[in-house]
Amino acid sequence: MTKEQRLITISTLTLVIFATSIYFRQGVFVFPLPINSFIILIVAIQFTWWNKSQLFPALLLIFIGITSVLGTEVFWTIFISDEAMLQLSETVTTDLFTLSKLLGLITLSVATAIKQNKFLTWLLSLLFVTLIIMSEVMYDSSNNFGIIFSLGAMASASISVIYKPVYQPLHLFWILLFILEFTTFISVIS
Repeated sequence: MTKEQRLITISTLTLVIFATSIYFRQGVFVFPLPINSFIILIVAIQFTWWNKSQLFPALLLIFIGITSVLGTEVFWTIFISDEAMLQLSETVTTDLFTLSKLLGLITLSVATAIKQNKFLTWLLSLLFVTLIIMSEVMYDSSNNFGIIFSLGAMASASISVIYKPVYQPLHLFWILLFILEFTTFISVIS
């Protein structure tokens, strides 16, 4: 097992142990969703440190991690007061960071498909882009369409990098994103 695989395994096991402990206390699986973006950033930083030679995808992972954290209101509550947080939540600030993360993910997906240079991986990349955009467009707290489309997007990207791995071992980042999206899905439907 590579160090990147171990890092993803440890991150996943931490989430599973947390959710299992809540299951034994409350009878429902609840994953700590607010820390998902922090996990993305920490793993992106560590992957980049270990794989400095792959500058473009590594910096893209850092960009995705930073915008993921900045796109969550949980991060901002650490630094600003409740009143300022109410004002911030009425602006598009976090939405712009979320949009930036989305553009980073799309860029990484297309760059991966270009490097893979296979018809199937191009189709999976197109499917990823379509589903990830639909997940943002269809997001509504009253239904689960957004999370289902997002889960499908991450699954298609994961299948693509499993089928033809490129930017190794940074390609494992897609597996982490799928796992985190799956934990979100489990928490939402529980």
